[in-house]
Amino acid sequence: MAIVNQTQESVSRRGILSRLRRDRSGAVMLEFAFVVIPFIAMILASLYTSLNFFTSQALETSVQKAARLMITGAAQKAGTSQSAYKTAICATLPNYMKCSRLHVDVRSAARFNSMDMSASTPTIDSDGNVTNSGSFASITKGQIGLVRLSYIWQAGSGPNGLDLSNATGGNRILIATSVFITEPYE
Repeated sequence: MAIVNQTQESVSRRGILSRLRRDRSGAVMLEFAFVVIPFIAMILASLYTSLNFFTSQALETSVQKAARLMITGAAQKAGTSQSAYKTAICATLPNYMKCSRLHVDVRSAARFNSMDMSASTPTIDSDGNVTNSGSFASITKGQIGLVRLSYIWQAGSGPNGLDLSNATGGNRILIATSVFITEPYE
């Protein structure tokens, strides 16, 4: 019974293919051409947008790991400098993200309402690399801290003029922030 069904399917497939080969009107091909171009553009736009969200989520994960170094006092006890802290954060980034495009800003405050929440804007060169560094405050036990990572993602432009850039040169600034109170570390 299974052999008969497979043979019938094979014959019906050959029948469909032979009918398509015999059809010379071109209507099917014309309809396909009208549908395939917007369909491919929609798929590419979806991939382009999802890569933006994926990169943003990777930055969120890195800021949580970076904040954890401050929360537990690991960075403070080791006497970590600003450049060493940035290097530790860069190790948490996915391989496709470049450390030269990362801007790190660390701040402290005694109370939440006194925290300076103003954005520290990274300046970028023509290659999209960050040329300035953010502040790097020492956060002590029980103090409120803020770690903000800004990443310059080379967004370019997607299909049909889709543009997700919000900075010069087709770049997009992605920002992830973590606000916390440090643990009473020893």
